[in-house]
Amino acid sequence: MYKRILAPIDGSPASRLAMKEAIKLAADQKAKLCFAYVADEHVPVGEGVAIDFKKHDATVRKEGKALLEKVLRIAQTEKVSVESHLIEIIEPGNHISQAIVDYAAKWRADLIVIGTRGHRGLKRFLLGSVADELIQKTSVPVHLVRRNTSIKKKTAKK
Repeated sequence: MYKRILAPIDGSPASRLAMKEAIKLAADQKAKLCFAYVADEHVPVGEGVAIDFKKHDATVRKEGKALLEKVLRIAQTEKVSVESHLIEIIEPGNHISQAIVDYAAKWRADLIVIGTRGHRGLKRFLLGSVADELIQKTSVPVHLVRRNTSIKKKTAKK
């Protein structure tokens, strides 16, 4: 039986599916649920590229907070005990997966529910995956929610 479920979210379709699954699991297990958004504020830039870092950082945090507020409202309608946390990555070289692992330990999660796109082959090699890295780094059980990319929308013939 799970008592503390951590669900990292990023607003992607796979993340939305994981959010729904985490809410169902928390309701079923009568567990506390925490949604986490990792605000990666580090921007790798080349020489001569002008970026307003304060504006970028504020935008990243604002988007994360808005997403967390949205999923909190959804979970609360399901009568789930829920909270949220914005995790900020400021230092270059820090990874999203490690930030999630660290927060899961700090929050004492006994399950992590995360979405994955399910890339295979060359795409997986080139793009990597936060979920893949998370599985390799954490000792907490991980429930992967995969977005079924093989379903195609049918269009009505006229």
